Formats: sequence, structure tokens, C-alpha cells
Amino acid sequence: MSEPELPEFYTSNRPDAHSPGGEAMLAEYLAQSPIYAWYEDFSSLVNAVREEMELHTSRTQGLENRVSYAISMVMDQPQFSPRVQYANPKAKLLGAAAVKSGLETSSLVARAYQGLLRDVVIELVQGHTQFNRLVYWMLGTEKLFLKLQFHAEYSDTQTRVFIAGFEAEEPSSSSISQVMEQYQLLYKVSQLMLSTTSLRRFMESTVGLIHHHYDSYGTLIALVNLDRRTIQRAFLNDHEMTKEEIAEEVPSQHYWDGLSGWAIRTRETIYSPKSIPDFRENQDSMRKREKNECGAIIVVPILSQQVVLGTLTIVGNPQQAAFKKHDLQIAETMANHIAIGLQHFGLLERTQRMVHTDLLTNLQNREHFMQMAELEYGRAVESQERLGVIMMDIDNFKQINDQHGNLVGDDVLKVVADRLSRHVREKSALISRFDGDEFCVLLKIRSQRALYKLADELRIGISSEPVTSPPIVVKLTISAGICHIDGVGAYPENLREFLNLASQALLEAKAKGRNRVHPEISS
Repeated sequence: MSEPELPEFYTSNRPDAHSPGGEAMLAEYLAQSPIYAWYEDFSSLVNAVREEMELHTSRTQGLENRVSYAISMVMDQPQFSPRVQYANPKAKLLGAAAVKSGLETSSLVARAYQGLLRDVVIELVQGHTQFNRLVYWMLGTEKLFLKLQFHAEYSDTQTRVFIAGFEAEEPSSSSISQVMEQYQLLYKVSQLMLSTTSLRRFMESTVGLIHHHYDSYGTLIALVNLDRRTIQRAFLNDHEMTKEEIAEEVPSQHYWDGLSGWAIRTRETIYSPKSIPDFRENQDSMRKREKNECGAIIVVPILSQQVVLGTLTIVGNPQQAAFKKHDLQIAETMANHIAIGLQHFGLLERTQRMVHTDLLTNLQNREHFMQMAELEYGRAVESQERLGVIMMDIDNFKQINDQHGNLVGDDVLKVVADRLSRHVREKSALISRFDGDEFCVLLKIRSQRALYKLADELRIGISSEPVTSPPIVVKLTISAGICHIDGVGAYPENLREFLNLASQALLEAKAKGRNRVHPEISS
């Protein structure tokens, strides 16, 4: 490989790692100028390292030591020299310093790359196909950190290893205040989790707190379905986004093929500096980022037992300085708390569902139905609104149980409940398994005639096809009683009386021969 051309200013003003303050100078350059490099046909190097390891298995102990020794034996060969791509002249300066030295220990940056190369080969020797890691080195007496990140893509034909150098960062003198700042944010998020029963309210408040803490250009929490590669819900800055907003602001291709996709695939935090092309983004994402003049970006996967639930993305303002190490730590901690919150509200939802739902039919149970119906009835009386109730049951259900058994009877109840739910199109309707084989529907409806028509459609729709519970086929019919209040005349004294009127009508339908709606209203 030909040696990269050195800029003229580099040859005349070379920062020497051995001169006083030289290490700090190199670190300062690195802080300003990320490096992007890659190694083509890395598979050959891995194979050579493996062969060298086999030859000298007795000389060194431990995988890392064996790999390091093997690398030192093969890395000086010309065919294993790295190819380097420079984002700008200053980055080229550092990259050239590493390559020119032949990756020897005489160069600070070369030592960093040599250590990084060893880590890469260790991963590849173990057969890992994708990984992403932050590596830190302390640089001399200045106590600065050199931060490098790598990602490898390993295939049958070639292996490409991308290396990016990021800022050198002094350990903060205000670490105590940073810890306190982090604890305050965690306390607020924890309080949100305990003080609200709504996932939406928790997520909107949490993303708002993070957005305010970072004073960011934008903060996004996206909850995803990995199998379908879709964003299920998204919260931006302080509100939940609609499906239309998600499609416009977070296009699927930008999300999955950009930094968020990398964070999801690697399950690692992604940091992308501002104003620097990033090989992990597609061209459309790069153009959008440049157009919006975004600052640095942090993307943290939201994980629960290594399952990706979504991502937390923080986009810095272009006027802001680069994110520091503790900024990434806070973002990762917030992502962990969001994951805990999702588990908490998921468990709460399941618990509420168990308390409020009839587990056989997935309809509201009687107790929860009565609570909701009391509120609905009270509003109707207060606002003089029209309200209707349908009480229905399965004709001769006891005979079905006696003849075919309770398991077949359970299948009949589940099918009836499913058909009932599909035929009631009014979203605000309350539907309940009221008692045994008895079902109740409470809804706003304009007239008794319309209520009768709906009840008769339900009767016909539910009983139009038999219920199959292999090998048994059960034919069934439905009887129903209705009651309607029109907002003009006198109201029943309370909800219980209102429901009782519908129950009495159901008994009349049974007495008149079943398979009908009572009171019958001629068309």
C-alpha cells in the first residue's frame, strides 16, 4: 500500500509525542478531528493470526495474550497494512502519523490503533460478526482520554473494519455536581413512574425532562416492533407523535438504515460528532442532518433482557459543544429507566386487564362494566343524552353444556363474544360478559328503533354460522331484550333499574319462543 501523502504543514510543525506536552497536543488534535479508517480483506489477517496462534500456543497463555503476540508477528507485513480515509486535513495528520510509524509503539496514536486492532482481531477470531465498543486510553501525565470506536462487518467474501477516533476528554473536575445532576434527573423520572398510571403521560414527561436537561435540538423516544421493522409509538420533545407525524419526521428507511438501526443491531450506544460525515448513516439521513444543521447525536438502544424495545435519540444544538462522557452515561441511564418504565406499565396494564377483563371471552367483566356504566349513565342523565342497552344470552346454553361438556360450552362463549365485538362498531360502546352466557351492550344511540335494528343485526350475525369445537358442531340462536332512554322523557331511577328493564325484556323474548328481540318494533 502506498503511504498517504503528508500535508506540508505537518512536516514542518509535527506534534511529537516525545516532546514536552506532545501527547496532550496529539489528544487536542484528535478532539477536533475524528478519523475514519477501514481494513479491506481483513479475513486474510484473521487467518494469518490464527495460524500464528496455532504455531505458538505454548509460548503465551490466555486468548488476548496469544492474539497480541500473533498480531505482532504478522502486522508488519505489507499486505496487512490498513487503508485510511480522512474526514479533513487534521484527521489526515493523525491517520498519517499512525500509518507512517508502521503501527509501532513510538507513536501515541499508533499505539492506540495497535491496541484497537488487537481488540478487533480478538472479536473476529471468536467469530463475532458485528460489534461496537468504546475503548479508552489514558495519555501520559496530562490525564487525557483517547476514545476510539470500531465496527466490523464480517462476511464470506471480505471483512471491513471501520475505525473512528473521537474527542480526547479531560476527567471533569465537577464530577460530584454531575453525579448530583444525574441523581436529580433519575429521581424525577422515578417519581413519574410512581405518580402516574398512564404510559403515555410517563413517556411524554420523561422525554420532556431529557429534552430540557440536554437543551437539545430534539429528543426522541421510539418504541419499535423488530419483526415488522416498524415504529409502534414515538414521543418527540414533550408529546406523542401521530402516525402521520412519524411517517413524515422519522421515515422508516432513515430510521432503520441510519444511526438508530446501528444502535439496534449492535445493542450499543452510538455517538456521532457534529459536522463530520458518518459512515453509519445513509445519504438521505446525512442530507437531512446537514439541512437541519444538527449538532452531535447520541442514540441509545432501550433494552430489556437484551431484547430491543426501542431507542432514545438526543440531537444536540449546533451551537453546543460536543457531548461529554457523562452525557452518554446519563443517556444510557435514562434508557434503562425507560425500559423499567415500559416493564412497569406493561405489568400494570396486564394486572388491570386481569382485574377488569373476563379471561375466557376478553370482554369486560361485570364488576368493571358496572363501574364504567355508572359513569356513562350519570353523564347521560346530566346532559339529557340518549342511551340504549341490549341484554342478550344464548338460547338453551345449559343443554349445550350438558350434552357436549363445559369445554365445548367455553368455545361457544368465546366465539359469541368475538362475533359480538366485531359487529358492534360504536367505539365508545361498553360490552360485557354479564353473567354466565348473558352479555350486555351499553351505548349511545339515537332512537329505540335504531337500538332494535342493532340488536336484531347482532342476533342474526352471531347465530348465522354454527360454532365448531372439533369434532362437535353447535348450532345456536340468540335472544335479546332492549331498553332506550331518549333524553326527553323520565329516566329510570338509576343504572340498576335501567339494566333491569332490559333483563325483563330478555325474559319476555325467551317466553315468546326465543331467537328474537323484545320489545319488537315493526319496520
